[in-house]
Amino acid sequence: MNAAAEIAEAHRLVLSGDAPGARAALDRAIVRAPRDARLMHARAQVEFHAGDLAAAEHWLARATAASPGDATLRSDHAKVLWGLGKLDDAAAAFGAVVRSAPADLDARLSLVQVHLERADFAASWAGLEDAVRAVPGNPEVYRRWSELAVRAGEVDEALRIARLGVAAWPRDVGLLVQLASTMNFADGVDADEHMGVIKRLAAASGRGGPERTFANVRDPEKRLTVAFLSPDFRFHACAFFLAGLLSRMDSGRVRVLAYSTGRPDGVTGAFSQLCELREMSEWTHARIAAAAEQDGVDIAVDCAGWSAGSRLEAMIPRLAPVQVTYLGWPHTTGSTSLDWRIVDAVTDPPGAEAWATEKLLRLDRCFVCFAMPDHTPEPALSPSLRTYSKGGSMGPVTFASFNRLEKVQTAALHAWARILGRVPGSRLLIKAAPFSGVRASFERRFAGEGGDASRVDWAGFEMDPSAHLRAFHRADIALDPFPYNGTTTTCEALLMGVPVVALRGESHRARVGASLLASAGLGDLVAASEDQYVEIAAGLASDPARLLSLHKGTRSAMLNSPVCDASGYARDFEHALRGAWRAWCGGAM
Repeated sequence: MNAAAEIAEAHRLVLSGDAPGARAALDRAIVRAPRDARLMHARAQVEFHAGDLAAAEHWLARATAASPGDATLRSDHAKVLWGLGKLDDAAAAFGAVVRSAPADLDARLSLVQVHLERADFAASWAGLEDAVRAVPGNPEVYRRWSELAVRAGEVDEALRIARLGVAAWPRDVGLLVQLASTMNFADGVDADEHMGVIKRLAAASGRGGPERTFANVRDPEKRLTVAFLSPDFRFHACAFFLAGLLSRMDSGRVRVLAYSTGRPDGVTGAFSQLCELREMSEWTHARIAAAAEQDGVDIAVDCAGWSAGSRLEAMIPRLAPVQVTYLGWPHTTGSTSLDWRIVDAVTDPPGAEAWATEKLLRLDRCFVCFAMPDHTPEPALSPSLRTYSKGGSMGPVTFASFNRLEKVQTAALHAWARILGRVPGSRLLIKAAPFSGVRASFERRFAGEGGDASRVDWAGFEMDPSAHLRAFHRADIALDPFPYNGTTTTCEALLMGVPVVALRGESHRARVGASLLASAGLGDLVAASEDQYVEIAAGLASDPARLLSLHKGTRSAMLNSPVCDASGYARDFEHALRGAWRAWCGGAM
């Protein structure tokens, strides 16, 4: 048997679940041909498939030594080194690939990301500038450059790069998505410019041709078929908002379909117990549209907007006669194919229509409903509050933010620095992404706004959801970022008994915290200005009796509030959808 046949047989064995057999077959082949890099590469792939990265790295090192000019081998070796956390070795390996294959954009962008994880920002930006020169005419370089800068918390840099890319490729959908998304995080964004970018994005995403016509029966009281289109029917923050709604909708009045467009995981199956689930992660837009037609969908509900994994383009021109958007995107979609946007009177007060291409469908309650996860541990007092509750003196107060750090930009950092300055001995607990580049960026930016980085503590990234929530046991007061508020993190903090201080801003992205806190009965923790935000946080820190009372009562208040009332929310959501359907039946759309 020649090497190609032996590799094919090993591949068959791995796919059939017989990794030991694949190892044995390749080991015998390598004994006969000890310098055959193809066999050693295949041996590494077996170990990679089995999840043993250390063994995979061993075989890839041997393979690259046997065939040092093979760029694919070197690239795979670099990726495994990266996976093992050997960042310096991975950087060297990717660097070797780039030198041997200058046009390999994937290797260049991987090298940039490794530099970010090493907190070497200068090398990251230099690598991207080199990529622009080495692979000219490729908008993907600019998109990835901006995307990586956002991940590192460097939003101003990300915005600059995205704008450069859009100037060069004004109709590139990927770049327009990146620019619109980055603007959600940035301070001082011009509302007209942001709206214009999103409209351009929607126009560039249009597939052309007339919108579909529909034969749906125009009966205003019929049982509706409603399809929720989302990439997040999986282990994702948005799943906690979708689960309560889908589980409580009236099956006699609404047939609920979940069009799952994200990669499925262990959570996806749970949604199949709540409604009819269609797994569509690999489907084309046309196939999704055909399924909607076959299902007789009356209302299609987009749950992602232009956020990561979105399939909003499948709704342009249309999947259903009535189309609605809510939840996953803090702005308009910019598309005239989306008829309604579900919001509330706090997130989008009168006048917000100026910043929406959709008609605003305001619920008489918070626009989202949060289902407490099964894995939620009991609240616990912080060490300082625990001492105070036993008659001792209150120790140092710990402020906390568990939000993505791209949400924490200059204005919020300045306010947080002022809060720490007002509360002697206080600490700031940050829980964020697990690589050092994020930490370095945050500490540099915080110091630039007058903050003392030595007073910042870090909680590591947790894959275990219960461990993630238990980190709130260290916190006394949570600080909501602005201008892009938290949503899931605010709900988690309140469920763990930790009060949250928020700033009510000018647009939806900056008003979600105000909506959640008002609904939970904590509207007095919502500030109308940055000065008041500082005053509320510092005042609460100086009032341990009130702080203790909040910690003891906030979970109960949250669970008994409209935010966690899934049955009431489902009724109101259905009522809103019914109103939109009646409008279509009456020819008002």
